[in-house]
Amino acid sequence: MTAELIKNTENFIYDPDMKYVGSIQGAKGMKGEMKVSLTTAHPSHLLSLESIYLKVADSESILYTIDKAKWDGSKFTLKLHGIDDRNTAEALRGAKIMIPEEAAYKVGENEYFVEDLIGMNVVDKSGTNLGKITDVLKYPAHDVYVVSKGDNEILIPAVHEYVQEVNMNTGTLMITTIEGFNN
Repeated sequence: MTAELIKNTENFIYDPDMKYVGSIQGAKGMKGEMKVSLTTAHPSHLLSLESIYLKVADSESILYTIDKAKWDGSKFTLKLHGIDDRNTAEALRGAKIMIPEEAAYKVGENEYFVEDLIGMNVVDKSGTNLGKITDVLKYPAHDVYVVSKGDNEILIPAVHEYVQEVNMNTGTLMITTIEGFNN
């Protein structure tokens, strides 16, 4: 099955209430298994799902049944029904893995989905607008928020020392500034 055939299946479904949980990093082996990069802090939750959606580039999401999912504590692999060879799996490199909001891990206090943070306004304690979150970088120690304003970009460690308040209702993240921040 080629990438063109995948995009032309009848599985196209659009649902604005999806959560982004990771992306396909490429093929693993010859039988259609794929390496996955996850954005969720709870990968074992995804093992219980029967299906996922893949969003390829700017196309609509495509529903796939999960044949096999494996989490070994550091790597997540996925085998989807109908993806049966290395070339087809490789053609999906970069596809975003989406799940319905109701199937998503229920976040606790002070936990957020990456896509919910993207676009939030970042302000300091005095109310000065520092820009918007344009990306969240994943690092072993902690996430880092990329905040952009015009041509300026600052990186903010996603730790309590700097992040004072996340207000999902107003779409605002308040931080404590440190020396060296560019306003």
